[in-house]
Amino acid sequence: MQPLIETLKDSESTVRAAAAEALGAFAKHKDQAIKPLIESLSDQEAEVRSAAIISLGKLGKNKPDVAEALDRVAEDTDPQVKLNLDIARVCLGTRDEAAIPVLMQGIASNKRFTFEAAIDLLGEIGKASPNKAVSGLLAMLEKGEEPGVGNALVVLRQIGKPSIEAIPKIVPLYDKGDTKRRLYIVKALADIDREGEAALPVVMKALDDSEAMVRREAIVTLVRYREKADKFLEPAVKLLSDSDRDTRSLALGLVRGLGPKAAEAVPAVIGLTKDPDPKLRISAIGALAVLGPPTPETIQALEESIHDEDVNIRGAAVRTLRTLGTSEPSKVVPVLAKAEETEKDEGLKRSIIGAISAVSKKKAQRSTKPGQDD
Repeated sequence: MQPLIETLKDSESTVRAAAAEALGAFAKHKDQAIKPLIESLSDQEAEVRSAAIISLGKLGKNKPDVAEALDRVAEDTDPQVKLNLDIARVCLGTRDEAAIPVLMQGIASNKRFTFEAAIDLLGEIGKASPNKAVSGLLAMLEKGEEPGVGNALVVLRQIGKPSIEAIPKIVPLYDKGDTKRRLYIVKALADIDREGEAALPVVMKALDDSEAMVRREAIVTLVRYREKADKFLEPAVKLLSDSDRDTRSLALGLVRGLGPKAAEAVPAVIGLTKDPDPKLRISAIGALAVLGPPTPETIQALEESIHDEDVNIRGAAVRTLRTLGTSEPSKVVPVLAKAEETEKDEGLKRSIIGAISAVSKKKAQRSTKPGQDD
């Protein structure tokens, strides 16, 4: 803390401003920070005074000396200082819808310490009074000026579901945005539109984005809408062959989580059992256990995997075959029996014998039930 306080006396104004801004994050040490911040209100540079004002707003609740010091700054003529003073007073006072106009000015500021403070306050107030806050944020989106647009998106996401009316204004921004903006829009739409009716078309578009990080975020978002899998399964399955390894992995996780609903993904999942990444191959083999009854192609892929040179892959194949054997014992037992003959790893060989025993018992149980026929 003390070295940071000393930095308030640095010869460079940008360094002093950065120090004044940083001190606002030390709520546990506010008694040490407040006095040097008050002294910074007399700094010759408006940027330093502005940063100190925001930090005092964050730290000075129920501190009379802070309120008095800010009152003395009221005659400062610098526009940024005046705006930050208004925002600091919102921090220190009643946080209600009366503060929305000044906070809208704050999120349009190009000073990070100004718009970040305004975002936090506006998000808090917007949750309590969404109608007035959202209407102002919509106007900010329509104005189309940065950083106001980006900051308005952040606040709308914080407000969440009550921002639903903003979605028609948000959706067109996806095609105009850079990678970071597109990524954020996917996140924002998911937080605002919990049902997915308006968000899904954009999220599905993001599945085909040129940037892997956006595609990955889209997959993660689709987990929220798994009840609507029929709408997005086809494009999601395509990502099982994506060029990006992490994208393939996330798509596999999504498909696996859908279970039998994603049975159409089986051919693509079988393809992943030959993926260059061993961990992904193991995950694909495991996914075949939950995607419904095994196809002939599934059994063939598992038979190949159970003879893989990697013992971990062979083990994954044994586990999946054991699971599938509960419904298709006659198809599984021969594969396991053949593997038992060639398996050199003693631990895995015991697992194979255990799987054969478990599957054979299941087969015997099925044969004693009238109408059961393998």
